[in-house]
Amino acid sequence: AYALADKFGTGKTRAARVKSFIGKMNATAKSLGLKNTHFDSFDGIGNGKNYSTPRDLTKLASNAMKNS
Repeated sequence: AYALADKFGTGKTRAARVKSFIGKMNATAKSLGLKNTHFDSFDGIGNGKNYSTPRDLTKLASNAMKNS
């Protein structure tokens, strides 16, 4: 997960890149129409603020399969 944050996040420090990457994850979720999804961590081990629904996860998986 750190490799993804380092590659796709922006900033001079790892913490900045992680924060940027999480922001991009949430922006992508919004652009995909995932109305009931929010990420607060990049690795799924959050502070209790990650949430989603089966419907949103299905949309996410469907989009991933279309782009694989």
